[in-house]
Amino acid sequence: MELELVFIPSPGIGHFRSTTAVAKLLVDSDDRISVTLIVIPSRFSDHASSSYPESQNRLSYCLLPP
Repeated sequence: MELELVFIPSPGIGHFRSTTAVAKLLVDSDDRISVTLIVIPSRFSDHASSSYPESQNRLSYCLLPP
């Protein structure tokens, strides 16, 4: 059975980094788990989508428009 998790970190780079770290731990711990992070850009930051880590096979990012 495949498991798909969706994480929505609070806007801000600190939340994004820690949520990504947890997602990577989960993906690395079990081949059945895949994680999608829904990224809500902060209006105070100027992060382009290229600043997000490359998606792995089971770790993906969905960048919402500002």
